[in-house]
Amino acid sequence: MFILDEPYASDLLLDTAERLGAPVLRTPTTAKAAQTRPLNLLDDQAFAARYAATPGARIYTNSENALGWIAAHLGHTALAKATARCKDKAAFRRALAPLHHDFAFQELALDELDDFDPARFGKPFVIKPSVGFFSIGVHVVATPDQWPAARNALRAELADVERKFPAAVIGAARCIVEEIIEGDEYAVDVYFDERGRAVVLNILRHVFSGASDVSDRIYYTSQTVLRPRLAQFTEYLGHMGALLGTRSMPLHVELRQRADGSLVPIEANPLRFAGWCTTDIARHAWGINVYETYLGNTPPDWNAIFEQRADTSQNRYSIIVADLPAGLDTARVNHIDFNKFLSHFSRPLECRPVDWKRYGVFAFVFAETTPEHATELDWITSANLAEFAVGEA
Repeated sequence: MFILDEPYASDLLLDTAERLGAPVLRTPTTAKAAQTRPLNLLDDQAFAARYAATPGARIYTNSENALGWIAAHLGHTALAKATARCKDKAAFRRALAPLHHDFAFQELALDELDDFDPARFGKPFVIKPSVGFFSIGVHVVATPDQWPAARNALRAELADVERKFPAAVIGAARCIVEEIIEGDEYAVDVYFDERGRAVVLNILRHVFSGASDVSDRIYYTSQTVLRPRLAQFTEYLGHMGALLGTRSMPLHVELRQRADGSLVPIEANPLRFAGWCTTDIARHAWGINVYETYLGNTPPDWNAIFEQRADTSQNRYSIIVADLPAGLDTARVNHIDFNKFLSHFSRPLECRPVDWKRYGVFAFVFAETTPEHATELDWITSANLAEFAVGEA
């Protein structure tokens, strides 16, 4: 079953929904898509009834907009309760306390920000919306003197995103302060079967330009990333899922691996894999249709996949988020020079343009990089992409 909505539904996702003939909730996005492809559209009542009447039914959504629908129409279900537990970062931390009992965090209302004393928290920290998306409103505070600027920037950003996303996507009323997690950051697409067992579909390394970078500019997967971590990540996510109550549902989990090898989660995004359908990178990297794999409960045969791709075992498959600088006046941008941007990559696989005036991102790009071209990924981590916005004076 699919709940598909803005901001982006890929052709692969829509083609899968069409080919499977699975129930699809009628939304403005799916109603428009159904004009050119036969989708099995159901209205709110029929979709909720189908879910209730189908033992073991699985829902996939591409959009955080669906979370409000889940709460409104399936609020009594275990799925809705697990979804809420994951999406609310404070509830998420409380649920995982048995795994991370010494992890420091504190929840704040917006009107409590002025009274918060960073010195009393006692550690470098990250502050972000308790309900958030797309690294919006995320600020690192390493020393107490950085707090006033971070607090003011957070308020301004939340005021701006209230115009762009529903309340279920960005919860502007509350924030969470939590200790900085040191270590390498990874994003994991995983689903949990009807018994709660974790099935990992991809592991991506999140690359940053420096310690203060909190952007989503680039993620990549490769055999050198996935293969040595698959068993440990699967085991850990199984324990995490048991505490969250995740059964018959997908998650996109961001976590860090500390120097001692231990794992600490950053967040878990329920009912979906990597956002904006960037999870489709698994099709390029591993030959996996993650939507079909999850809905059909057909775990990947990783040994066979690695063997079949032995010749490209050192290659990286990247997701590049081509975001424009925050201070750029997008109203003065006439168009994006996509050819110039893509020329920076030796093997661009797919370019998906985005409405930059609305979202501040002009494209999601999938690229394959061989070891001899690794520096192209170094460039993108810190590049100012304003040069590709034609028309800005």
